[in-house]
Amino acid sequence: MTAILAVSFSKDERRSGWCGQQGKLMARHSEFIADDDGALLAQAAQDSHAPEWEHLDQTAVARLTAERGIDYTTAVLYDRLIRSRTHGPVIAQIEQLRHEPAQTASLAGMTCAVAPGAFYREFPHTGADGRILRDAAEQFGCRTTVIPTASTGALESNATAILDWLRANATGPVILASVSKGGSDVKAALARPGAAEAFQHVVAWVSVCGILDGSPMVNWLLHRRVRLAFYRFLFRWRGYNFDVIRDLRYGPGAPLNGALRLPRRLEPIHVIGFPLSQHMTNRLTRTLRQRIAALGPNDGSILLADACRWPGVVLPVWGADHYLRPSWELRTLARAIFAYLGRQVLHQEPCA
Repeated sequence: MTAILAVSFSKDERRSGWCGQQGKLMARHSEFIADDDGALLAQAAQDSHAPEWEHLDQTAVARLTAERGIDYTTAVLYDRLIRSRTHGPVIAQIEQLRHEPAQTASLAGMTCAVAPGAFYREFPHTGADGRILRDAAEQFGCRTTVIPTASTGALESNATAILDWLRANATGPVILASVSKGGSDVKAALARPGAAEAFQHVVAWVSVCGILDGSPMVNWLLHRRVRLAFYRFLFRWRGYNFDVIRDLRYGPGAPLNGALRLPRRLEPIHVIGFPLSQHMTNRLTRTLRQRIAALGPNDGSILLADACRWPGVVLPVWGADHYLRPSWELRTLARAIFAYLGRQVLHQEPCA
């Protein structure tokens, strides 16, 4: 979006065994958390009045945001997520792998295919081309490629491109990876008739900052006549397809509204940034985040409360924006994710 526009625990359980395990996780992650952030996270963890995981729906998140502010609510949502029974065990395993020097898993014989984000050809520096993910996969002997979707393609045409690629090239196991709007394209592909057959060789899906429900920022833009006229002119002048904006509308009636349909046994890993105000890397990202702040924690594009309810495992990255800057941390995280896939999911070992 930046490139386009420039199960719960009782209180006793949380203080017992899993809380201790989570304390170790936070200690390992402390090198990436500033002192002020650590204090905020500790406050959120100890807040017995804030909702527990099972009660943190969109309404509760919006209410907490109105009462305590977006940064505090972000910390509460992050704390409850990493402590949840659904996501916490996998988060802990991947975090542990991130700190292991030796990566012994092998993905030889597999292909990591990236569904890239919008403007991945024009602005590869954003990471929309999935270069970091491909570099990590290659360390485990995995072949990699970029699915040739249109850089500013509409959802329907890019969904067709993904399905065509899977049918033509999936002769062996495929790890599907997607970045930002590439996740939107994958969701659109999964909603098509015959998608289950096309995805039959896909053994895992790693979605990085996927815009799976659309973005409230697009709604905001479409209701600003002057800004909308400017971007329409800019897109026409540069030869971009403005459908890449319209398709990312949020809410009822929007193309991405509705549940994510998944084939059996395919559980995505959703990598999502959890930034505070001071973590936004430039003026534009700070502006984007603030425009939709009233709706709750967000990364400048997607609402974190929505993302936390997607099927699969949500892997939060504290202090990162929509493109998961800083990239050096994403490199270590990407290696850990592919190590996790190689050691457990792809070999059908227990995940938790």
